[in-house]
Amino acid sequence: MSEANGLARVENRRAGSEFFIQGLIDQSQMVRENVLIWSWLRDKSENTKKTYEQVVRSFFKRYPGVSLKAVTSSHVTAFIFEYMEGSSRRTQELYLSALASVLNFCHREGYLDRNPCAPIKRIRGDRMESMRIPSVEEVQYLFTKITNQRNLLITKLLYYSGLRVNELTNLR
Repeated sequence: MSEANGLARVENRRAGSEFFIQGLIDQSQMVRENVLIWSWLRDKSENTKKTYEQVVRSFFKRYPGVSLKAVTSSHVTAFIFEYMEGSSRRTQELYLSALASVLNFCHREGYLDRNPCAPIKRIRGDRMESMRIPSVEEVQYLFTKITNQRNLLITKLLYYSGLRVNELTNLR
């Protein structure tokens, strides 16, 4: 492979991985910020990388030309509460968490003076709102409906011991 072909391939690959497509005047700043974001994503699981990359891309698509150094609390708040209007609270929380994470990483690396997400109040609601503890009568009724002895034993073991399913499956 010729050196020219290799350089062209690297340029094409790099162009596809940039978060800041338009609006940044300083090329070196754009490269530095892309490297920071990829460094932040490096040690995350594949699913987390995919999700967080989507969050960051959505944010900078909403604010083209805004660099990491120019991001303010107002940008993040507007993005979460206006752009994502109609999204579930969990999705908004995920997006805010991802943005706070990347901006905190840039702050820890010394690229930002402060994390613009720090003053933003978290969206977290009552995570237990959809969970309800069954009454003793409901649990006893459940036991009467299980006809398979093995499944009844497993269910009772989980209920009375407080084991998690994963913990039960690891018992030997």
